[in-house]
Amino acid sequence: MAKYVTPILVLAVAVLAIALFIRGGEVITALIINTTNSSYATVNLTNVAPQCEPAIASTGVFDSVDNGASISLLTGGNNTYVKVNTTCNDPNGIYDFVNFTGQFSDTTATVPCTASNRNCSINNSCQNVSKNTTAYIVQCTYMMWYNAENTSQVNKWFGNISVGDTAGNIGRFNDSITMNELLAIGTDSLLAFGAKSANANDSTLAQTLNLYNYGNVEMDFQVNGSQMQCTSGSFNAEYLKVNTTSTSETYALGLPLTGTLQSFAYERSYFNLTANTTLISGQVPNPPSKATYWGIGIPPGVSGNCQSTIWFAAILS
Repeated sequence: MAKYVTPILVLAVAVLAIALFIRGGEVITALIINTTNSSYATVNLTNVAPQCEPAIASTGVFDSVDNGASISLLTGGNNTYVKVNTTCNDPNGIYDFVNFTGQFSDTTATVPCTASNRNCSINNSCQNVSKNTTAYIVQCTYMMWYNAENTSQVNKWFGNISVGDTAGNIGRFNDSITMNELLAIGTDSLLAFGAKSANANDSTLAQTLNLYNYGNVEMDFQVNGSQMQCTSGSFNAEYLKVNTTSTSETYALGLPLTGTLQSFAYERSYFNLTANTTLISGQVPNPPSKATYWGIGIPPGVSGNCQSTIWFAAILS
């Protein structure tokens, strides 16, 4: 008996193909399935800490200086402002930043430090302006008083800017600044001798004039005065005498003024500037003071009201 193989149907659709065969009166079905597999690419992105570029410091008038330079910040008896600027970049984008804080302190202060006029100023709300999609320009401002520690030896100041991100990472930069020595002296506004008789001298140096240290270093002083001008007549500054001992010293033992700024009369008086560590930043510091004691002699031939100008100059001890 002859065998016939007759294809009945071949159907192919997409990935499924069915072939039907007739063999010896039997129907055999073969099922063929084509499949396509896929895999996934994964990566675990970590949160990168912000990085801050070298900062720029500026004074109250905002004259920029290079990192580590010396700048004259302080002014006698007053406060001034320091601004420290930097650019901080975060590869995770600007929305990853969460805080901007700063500390301006010398090398004697801890980190973090306790706010003090002498060696520490803190700013917990530094200004920030977005620069691009990943960077902020950060500026921290600090108020400094005249009695801040100077860096005449080794105590440099540092503008420390810290920026944080959502993962708790911290980026920091320290900008070192040399704080200037400040010599500044203040006095009471008036030295009044009252009514005096012509052709007579005081017996003692009984009038007190206080001097104030409005700087941040120990100082001596120089003193002199102008000619005394009266309603009628005048007389030389040498009739004014001073010392720093006590009101019981005699007029004869006082140091006479010379009447010229080119040849100051010297009286060395040491001003020991205290640390004032208990003064919190922002409070006006009280300047150290020292009394000077004065007397006057009146020559014959003058009358009426008499006035003179007394000059003081601070010098480094």
